[in-house]
Amino acid sequence: MNLLNLQLSALLVLDPLSVILPFLWIFRLEWRYDAHRIAGILFGYLFIICGLFLFFLRLLPGFSRHGLIWSLLLMAFSLSLCLLLTKVKIQAAAYTLFLFKNVSDSASLLSRFLTVLITSHNPSIPHTACVRSLELLLIPAAVLIITAVIGTRLRQAVYYTRFLPVWRRMLLIPAFFFLMYYMDMGLIYMPELRPDDYNYNVLLITLFWLICVYTVHITTLQILFLLTQSFALKEEYRTMKVVSDALTSQTANLQINLEQLLKARHDFRHHLAILKGLLRQKEYTAASDYLESYLGSQESCDTYTYCSNAPVNALLNYYLQTAREHSVNVTANVCLPAALPMPDMDFCTILGNLLSNALEACLRQEGGIPAISVTINSVGQSMITLSIRNSYSHEIKEQDGQFISSKRDGIGIGTSSVRYLTERYHGFLNFSHGNGIFEASVFLNPSMDRAAP
Repeated sequence: MNLLNLQLSALLVLDPLSVILPFLWIFRLEWRYDAHRIAGILFGYLFIICGLFLFFLRLLPGFSRHGLIWSLLLMAFSLSLCLLLTKVKIQAAAYTLFLFKNVSDSASLLSRFLTVLITSHNPSIPHTACVRSLELLLIPAAVLIITAVIGTRLRQAVYYTRFLPVWRRMLLIPAFFFLMYYMDMGLIYMPELRPDDYNYNVLLITLFWLICVYTVHITTLQILFLLTQSFALKEEYRTMKVVSDALTSQTANLQINLEQLLKARHDFRHHLAILKGLLRQKEYTAASDYLESYLGSQESCDTYTYCSNAPVNALLNYYLQTAREHSVNVTANVCLPAALPMPDMDFCTILGNLLSNALEACLRQEGGIPAISVTINSVGQSMITLSIRNSYSHEIKEQDGQFISSKRDGIGIGTSSVRYLTERYHGFLNFSHGNGIFEASVFLNPSMDRAAP
């Protein structure tokens, strides 16, 4: 095998890997299989792709890996493989694959741009070998850099906004650059179309195209990230409102209890005088009835102290008291310090969404006794575990590993918020359901943020 064939074989493997590997890395939490099985499937896929290309190369003279037909087939096969290996929705998967295909194509275009500059000063250098050598160097480098720059933000944006129709429009951007490249930009570097005195305007066009692709993608991802942040702020505002309402409700209950206490204190001497008179007259039955009547009239609004953290305590009172008022059996075992190892609002966002879903399921339950069980513990000084179990009787619908909201069409926003924050604080989230019991388990490790620096 000569050098050109060896380079071509390496590029045939590199082309699909340059779009599939960054996708799998970014969405590694969405894998359907373990790493060994995915590696085996990927190896078989590369073998089939190389065989298919060689088949077309023999069948169609002049067939090229830079041709539109081959590139479309490669993207279609790669998208199908990624959907098989992960739980990412098709729009977000297609957007990510086309984005990295743009990166790969840009590196390939830059390789041909540099080859023109090199061979114009040293014509003895073989054009094809130079292009392929630069591609083998620049494509992996470009993909690694872009993955490091946008990987985390893209993953967060997909997790948090996957239920929005924005991805249908987002997909058009890298798809447009893909078609533009293979229908126009890719042709200007074909050797048979280039005259001996190469027009350096083509080089300027190339630079402009590369800058345009880079600017559009960075701007689009920045907008998407800002959209993600806006949803996070919206969720934080909603949580703050719930906590505020809970604190207001607690304050009102405390005020009622205080007023009752002041009234009871004022009237206490009168009641004692009445009891003293009845006892002197040996009216023991009447005294007992009067005392029973007095104690029964002292109604109070129950306010529980679940933990030392005021926002969490208020949130638990808000939801669990509502559950009790609707005849839901409630059990709670909470052990949290006054100061959490993460922002109170972020933890309350997780807790509030899960409690809201549990309460809604119990209120919709038909038959049986609805019940909610809450267990929250701090592990050491840096980790938190949370488990919420509730009964249910309705059908639970899932799509791509996500739960369908009962309030609207599409994925539940609250569940997506919990997933986003769980990943943000280096934890894991698990949902299980069966036999009329739904359980949400969360583990959070926010100390990793402090350990990272």
